[in-house]
Order: sequence, then C-alpha cells, then structure tokens
Amino acid sequence: MLTPFSVQQLPQVLGNKPESKSSSWSWSPVARTMKETEEQLLLVSRENQVLKIKLEATREAGVQALRSASQKLYENYQSRSEELKKSHENEKQQIQTYHLQQQEKLQQSSKTTSRLAEGIREKCSRIAEMEERVQRMEEEKKTLIEKKMSFEKMLQQMMSRNEDAKRCLDLQRQISTLQEQICHLQWVIQAQHHDLRSVIQEAEELNNELRSQDKKIEDLTEKLSALEAQNKELKDRVEFWSGQPKAKVSKAAWTHTLRDFGASPYLLLTRLRKQES
Repeated sequence: MLTPFSVQQLPQVLGNKPESKSSSWSWSPVARTMKETEEQLLLVSRENQVLKIKLEATREAGVQALRSASQKLYENYQSRSEELKKSHENEKQQIQTYHLQQQEKLQQSSKTTSRLAEGIREKCSRIAEMEERVQRMEEEKKTLIEKKMSFEKMLQQMMSRNEDAKRCLDLQRQISTLQEQICHLQWVIQAQHHDLRSVIQEAEELNNELRSQDKKIEDLTEKLSALEAQNKELKDRVEFWSGQPKAKVSKAAWTHTLRDFGASPYLLLTRLRKQES
C-alpha cells in the first residue's frame, strides 16, 4: 500500500519525466550528428550548385574561345586566300606579259628566218651563175690555149721552111694577142673564183645563222608551250580560290544548356556568392 507521501509524489514524477526527456533529446549526440549531417548535405548541395555553374561558365568560356578561334581561323583563311589569289593574279599577269614578249621574239625570229632563207636562195642562185660563168671562161681559156699552141706549131713549121717573113710576123702577132687574151681571161677567172669563195662563205654564214634562228624558234616554241600550260594552271588556281565558299563560324552543340538558367553562368555565380555571404 502506498503512503500519502508516495501518492502525492507520483504525479509529479510522472508529469516531469517527458519534459526532461525532450530536453535531453535536443542535446543528445544523435541529434547533433543529424543536424551536422543536414548542414553538410546543404553545404554539399550548394557546392554542387556552384560547381555546376562553374562548369557551365567554363563551357560558355570554351564556346566563346571556340568562336573566337574559329573567327580568327576564318579571317586568317580569308586573308591567306586573298593573298594567294593576288599572288596568282600577279604571277599570271607576269606570265602573260612574258608570253607576249616571247611571241614577239618568235615573230621576229620567224621574219629573220624568212629573210635569211631568202638571202641563202639568192646566194645559191648567184653561186650557180658564177660557177657557170667560170666554167665558160675555163672552156674559153682552153680553146684559146689550144689555138695558141696550134699557131705556135704552125709558126715553127713556117720558120723551118723559111717562108715569108711577113706571114710569120702576122702569126706571131696573133699568138701574142692570144696570149694576152689567155692572161686576161685567167685574171678574170681568178677574180671570179675569189668572188665565188666570198659568196659561198656568205651563204655558209647565212646558213649557220638560219640554223641558229631555227634553234631559237624551237626554244621559243617550247617556252610558249610551257608558258601556256603554266598560265592554264594559274588560271585554274585563281578560279579555285575565287570559287571557295565563305565559311561560317560554327557554334558548339552543347550551348543550349546555358539557356536552362535563364541568365549567364557568371551572373548566377555572382548571385550565389552574394547569398552565401
């Protein structure tokens, strides 16, 4: 059986026990651990958010760097393309100018060749005429010598028979005239031979010059063919560089993720840091 003291004290004990239990729970190690865990989770969540924003900011910076690099590459490409085009145009102009010069030289060489060929034909015709003339003179000289020898033989016979002195004197005069004619004809023949050698030498010189002109024409023709091929190649290059399409600066495929935040990642990061402070 309970004493009055015990009955009166029991409600107090029963009534005070929950209050003491609640107060002790709030300061228990488990509660403190849970609270610290919640704080750590919140901190980790914030750090994850910051990292995510930093990642997007890095991506945006990468996009800007990629765009800047692409723009720079495109500008360099355009500049290099214009330089190459201008260089090819200048080289093409130089080749065309040189081509015209070589054509003029070829035309001049062709005219010179025609003139030399005509000169050689004239020299050959003159040589033929001179050779024919010299041959006639040689035949005439031979005839005069034979006639002179005949007269000399006749004179010896007349003198051996002591014939009329007047006839012998006339025959001697004829022999002297024949000798003079033979000497004159010999001098003319020698002069003709000298002239003939000169004309033949001139013809040989013209022939050598003609061969030189033929070689020059051959070289010029080869140069013109090479220049035409080079000009065609440069023309194709110029058309190639002129026909190149203008490149567009590409955008990264993942830039759409930046729109998820509704603002720039740099701005979001700034706002978050203000909230933390």
